[in-house]
Amino acid sequence: MKPRYWEFASNIVRHRNGLDPEAERALFRGTVGEAAAVEFAAFLKVWRELPHPRAIVNDPENADIPKNASALMALCGALYKLASDVNFDAIVTYAQRLRREVGESLVGACVRREPTLQRSPGFIRWAAAKTQ
Repeated sequence: MKPRYWEFASNIVRHRNGLDPEAERALFRGTVGEAAAVEFAAFLKVWRELPHPRAIVNDPENADIPKNASALMALCGALYKLASDVNFDAIVTYAQRLRREVGESLVGACVRREPTLQRSPGFIRWAAAKTQ
């Protein structure tokens, strides 16, 4: 498939302006073909549900939690990549709001990647709460 077809699809997304999802999928089918349109529409459904990771870091107590499991896992992956000693307390605060196994997986992955994060106040509070 030629790159310009994906550019057309990108322009459909960029200039959507309230376009009905069915009409959008029909435009994708005409642009990139049936199979690619189905996959792209499924990707967009997940992508559109994702809160921006920086919004979570800025307000972890009120940031939205995706209902779609795929969106939640994608978001956890983004937070994992973003985690640093500067924002880890916020990520832990958000993780505490998630289903237990998801939050533990996120925090655990972050500290395995960067063990020094275990010294952050947020992680210490999180770990202490787990031992009670």
